[in-house]
Amino acid sequence: MITDVATTAATTHDSQVLPGIHTRLARRKLLPAEHLVDAGYTSLPHLEQAIREHQVTVTGPPLSVSLG
Repeated sequence: MITDVATTAATTHDSQVLPGIHTRLARRKLLPAEHLVDAGYTSLPHLEQAIREHQVTVTGPPLSVSLG
């Protein structure tokens, strides 16, 4: 089920749109308890913000980190 669509410039990173998605879903009373996302949305600041501002647990694969 699609509950929100956000169109952005190609240079906008996925994680930057997550707060807006949650805000729009909250306005329409459609916030999920758990939001399943792909790796583009799993930055730590946005995971924390989703919990703090909307009580939404964002679940998805962690971003890969290069250590070398």
